[in-house]
Amino acid sequence: MTFTEAQITSLVASVLWPMVRIGALFAAVPVFSNKQLSIKVKALLSLLIAFMISPLLGPMPGIEVFTPEFIYVLFNQVAIGLVMGFSLQLVFGTLAIAGEMVGYSMKLGMAKMADPINGVQVPVVTTLYITLGMLVILALDIHLVMVQLLVESFTVFPVGMQGIDRDILWGIIGWGTRMYEMGLLMSLPIVGSILLLDIAQGVMQRAAQQFQIFAIGFPITLLAGMILIWITLPAVMDNFIDTLNEVIQLIRDTVLARR
Repeated sequence: MTFTEAQITSLVASVLWPMVRIGALFAAVPVFSNKQLSIKVKALLSLLIAFMISPLLGPMPGIEVFTPEFIYVLFNQVAIGLVMGFSLQLVFGTLAIAGEMVGYSMKLGMAKMADPINGVQVPVVTTLYITLGMLVILALDIHLVMVQLLVESFTVFPVGMQGIDRDILWGIIGWGTRMYEMGLLMSLPIVGSILLLDIAQGVMQRAAQQFQIFAIGFPITLLAGMILIWITLPAVMDNFIDTLNEVIQLIRDTVLARR
C-alpha cells in the first residue's frame, strides 16, 4: 500500500492544525495549564485529541510550510485556542480575588502556598478555593465541554485566513470587569463579618484598656474566619458554577456565534 505526497500532506494537515489549536487551549485553560504538567504531556494530549477529533472535521487546507500564509494561519489557530482558554482563566480569577480578600482580612497575608494553576505564591484561602474550583470543573466534565466547544470552533472558524476579530477580543476583555465584581461578591460576607469583629475588638480595647484584647484577637479572627469559610463555601462554589456557565455561554455567544 503506497501513499502519494498529496495524501501524506493532507493527513499531516488534518492532525497538525487541530493540534496547534488544542495546544494553545491547553496552554491557557485551567487544570491543563498547570505548570506541574510538562510540555511533553500537554503535547501528547494535544496530539491524541487531534487524532480523535480529526474525523469530525472537514478537510484541512494544504499550505506550504514556512510561507507567510502558513505563519498567518498558524497565528490564527494559536489565537483562537488562547482566547477560549483565557475565558475560563477569568472564572478562576474570581476565586483568586475572593481568596486574596478573605485571606488578608483573616490576617493570613503572610501564610502563602503555591497556586496549583499558575505556580505563584498566594494566600492559603486562595489555594483552597482554586483547588476546589478545579475539582468542580473535573466533576462537571467542563474539560469535555471545552473539547466540544473546540470542535465547534472549527465550524465557525475553519482553518484558513479567517481568525478572531477585534469585537470578539473586546467582548472577552470586557468580561474582566465581571471577574472583579464576582470576586468581591464571593468574599464580601466574610470580609464584612471580620471587619465588624475587628471593630468590636477595637471598642473593647478602648473600653477596657487594661485588658489586652489584641493578644487573643488573632486566634479569634482566625477561628471566626474558618467558621465563616465553612458556612459560605457552598454559596461560593454555587456562584463559581454560575460564573462558569456564564463564561461558557459567553464563548458560545461571541467566539462561536459567527456562523
